[in-house]
Amino acid sequence: VDRPEDAARLLGAAWLLNTPQQAAAATQLRSLTRSRQPAIAGLAEAQLWRLSLVRADAAQANRWATRVDALPDALRCGPRHLLAQAYLRQKRYDAAAVAALREPLTGGAPHRLAARGLLLAGRALQAAGRTDEAEALLAEVVRVYSDTPQKQDAQALLSRTP
Repeated sequence: VDRPEDAARLLGAAWLLNTPQQAAAATQLRSLTRSRQPAIAGLAEAQLWRLSLVRADAAQANRWATRVDALPDALRCGPRHLLAQAYLRQKRYDAAAVAALREPLTGGAPHRLAARGLLLAGRALQAAGRTDEAEALLAEVVRVYSDTPQKQDAQALLSRTP
């Protein structure tokens, strides 16, 4: 039976994941991974990735990439951003940039997530030593996404570019 309240549980648990109620939120998310609604189950699983992001290895990130691709197009943006963060932590800079750019370039990302994706891709390219490409992305964040908090981060990264 589809449970309409599952969406509300997903949102609430995701919101509480980085609070003192983390354990209860994680329990709710694990429960939601068994939802009969594939979108709810997939998004709940992706939210749980936030708990293991710093420990994720290449094999884990590759599994996440497969899971992201299995989600409906409209739901891939947030999970793909988490995947890009995992790649960046693993120093897989090209993979991080590609994952971070995919949704903003295809128009699948909401405005603020597009800014976050471009910023993350800029960081990855900067870490890879691809300064010109990084500068172009960071300048786009400053120019196109000037109404987001990412503008300041992009400006700071641009000021550190040699």
